[in-house]
Amino acid sequence: MKLLITLVLGSLSLSLISSCFAAEYKDQYGTTNPIEESIEFQLENLKTSPHNGTLTVLCWKAHELRKASMNKRALPVLLECAKRGHDISMLDLASMYETGAGVKRSNQQAAKWLKKSSDRGFSTAQLYYGIALLTGKGVKQNIAEGKALIHRAAAQADHLAINLINSNYDIESIIPDGDVKSNQTAKTHNIN
Repeated sequence: MKLLITLVLGSLSLSLISSCFAAEYKDQYGTTNPIEESIEFQLENLKTSPHNGTLTVLCWKAHELRKASMNKRALPVLLECAKRGHDISMLDLASMYETGAGVKRSNQQAAKWLKKSSDRGFSTAQLYYGIALLTGKGVKQNIAEGKALIHRAAAQADHLAINLINSNYDIESIIPDGDVKSNQTAKTHNIN
């Protein structure tokens, strides 16, 4: 049963992603891949209509493009979604800026998007913005504020935040390879 569900979800994701790229084709039987299913058309529609259902679907499509490493294609949609308060889009942008995937690498931009989502109360963003504050990655280091944000995430049952607190803030316990180091060479474990 799990395999069947995985296959169905996988084919749905693939069809959504492929519909973002396929050209419109008309023949005597009708239209295949109509332009109104393209991500560009939907983005333009979103700019003129505040319909939340369209926003949700379009942001999800952009998230799927991002997961498929189609970062430059997803970027304008993620930016629009993030501006409209879509937390997953803000996390996607933070990740893109942190790694330089489809954009110029910038820890400051990554931290900016994490903070915006964190300020909205999204626990995952609170955790990662808290880590940025602990390490000084993209922001001025502020250990007390970083710990407070991580505790807010834990209070929302974020299991990574809980694990981080239980490990005495050993960041490598939740992020192997310590990929949260600031521009400094100091190791980031056990911040007290």
